[in-house]
Amino acid sequence: MPTSPQGLGVIDTVHRSLEYLTDISTLKKSNIRISPSSRTDSGVHAHRTSAMVHMPLENNEALDETTEIKQKNLSGINELLSSATSEAIKVLDFHSVSSGFCARKHVIYRHYAYRLVVPKSFDYCYPNKPSLPLISEYPYSWILTPRFDVNSAAEACRKLEGVHNVASFFKHTLRERREGSAENTIRWLRHIGITMGSAYSLSSSNFDYYVVNFISRSYCREQIRRMMAVIVAYANGRIKLCDIDWLLSTPDPINFFAFNLIASPPNGLFLANVVYDPDSFLNPQPYAVHPWDHIAPDLININDEKNIVC
Repeated sequence: MPTSPQGLGVIDTVHRSLEYLTDISTLKKSNIRISPSSRTDSGVHAHRTSAMVHMPLENNEALDETTEIKQKNLSGINELLSSATSEAIKVLDFHSVSSGFCARKHVIYRHYAYRLVVPKSFDYCYPNKPSLPLISEYPYSWILTPRFDVNSAAEACRKLEGVHNVASFFKHTLRERREGSAENTIRWLRHIGITMGSAYSLSSSNFDYYVVNFISRSYCREQIRRMMAVIVAYANGRIKLCDIDWLLSTPDPINFFAFNLIASPPNGLFLANVVYDPDSFLNPQPYAVHPWDHIAPDLININDEKNIVC
């Protein structure tokens, strides 16, 4: 699923599509509510994500009451989304969940992937020679230079793995600092690793393609993009491994700027997966209190990751 078309939010588009499709009264349509499992920065793409939807239903019939009813509803929503968004958004599956389930709190982990393109020669660097394959990559990757060393990048990834206070990679705004607002910045990065990738559309032997994968239950604001800036800086020889140690051992949002770094561009980042334990859909542990529980008991979970949904 690419970035939202025309600058409109994906959740907004799904919300309005559900209102358009349903036969329920105008009054009840206004009570359709959606809670996304993840939020992304502007410019970040999403391949797979999930959202919980509150649907006031006529006659208390679930939208997945039978296989036939479910398939009809799934086809209906996707036909409408395809027409409205030129196939930019698609719902792969949905099913009912019980009260106490939360699309955010019951996530096991979120998988983000960051795409990198490295020219094999400075002759092919953008914009020195903007070939068509390189132009096609620009909206979906961070285009680097041949200075990038993949082995050093892998070393930096291993350094960032594990349980850390990641405050040095947290975008803590000046207003938040003035107001004294604080956020828990302890995160368990279960995996950070770099692998060979492939072209997004037009392939060329003049470039190497890489993907940096991040797996964690949750992330701080702009954490991945700032970590990517550090990984690339180390792989380009701009900072040392001890500098990464210092950022981890001296957690403070202001420290990220000590090396004249800026967050990596958002266009290379993809939300690749949001994973749940399927048992949590009907037997959520722990039980999460949600405002919708006091409005109506019918909750539908729309999830576009097939291997999550039974």
